[in-house]
Parts: sequence; C-alpha cells; structure tokens
Amino acid sequence: AVGRYHVTYAVGLDALEAMSPAERSALLIPLESLVADWAHATLEAAEVRAFRQGQAVAIDVGRMRPGPPAAEADGDPIRDGRIAVCHEGRLVGFGRFRAESPSVGTLAPVRVFEERPPAAGR
Repeated sequence: AVGRYHVTYAVGLDALEAMSPAERSALLIPLESLVADWAHATLEAAEVRAFRQGQAVAIDVGRMRPGPPAAEADGDPIRDGRIAVCHEGRLVGFGRFRAESPSVGTLAPVRVFEERPPAAGR
C-alpha cells in the first residue's frame, strides 16, 4: 500500500488488454484524490488563467480550506504548507500561500497542470 492506495485496486495487464478503452478509463483514479488531505484553495476562471501563467494571485483566506485535522498537527496548513489549487472541483496545480493580512494573501504557483477536458461520466 502507498497511502490510501492498495494493491487490491490493481488490475493485471491481461485484464486491461481485454477491456475497452472506456472500461480502462473508468478504472483511473482522479488526480484530485492525490491531494485529498491537503489544504485547498478555490480560484475563479480569471485567477486560474493568471495562476497557470505563473502569476501569484490575491486570495481571501475564506476561499481556502485546511486539510483534515491530522494534516494540521504541525501548524497552520494554509500558511505553512502546500496548497492544492482547484477550479470547479478540478485540480489546477499546487501553490504556496503567503499571508498579507489575517484575511488576505497571495497564492503563488509551484506546479501547474495543463487544462484537461472533463472525464466522461464523472
């Protein structure tokens, strides 16, 4: 097992080869599941464009949520840790938050992902 991913979820090559492309696609684990326990920030469309172009964006702390309590054990996960950056429930990239005041700060891109079309059936 690696984190919440267990070998019981694995599918053998023979089984994959026997499946249709749609059946194989249905087995894929969404990218967003990798960061389910990270702090999250939600951006609007214009902010996403700037973020993907490497620009830091101003964000209200109210549009961010910390990860689960276990992730908060070492301090404030928003101000001290990595941030999963999302738009409309989809992962856009990873960022680092810097507080400018108690309620507002800037979110700078660390890694950004290419825009991808929504998966069928999800």
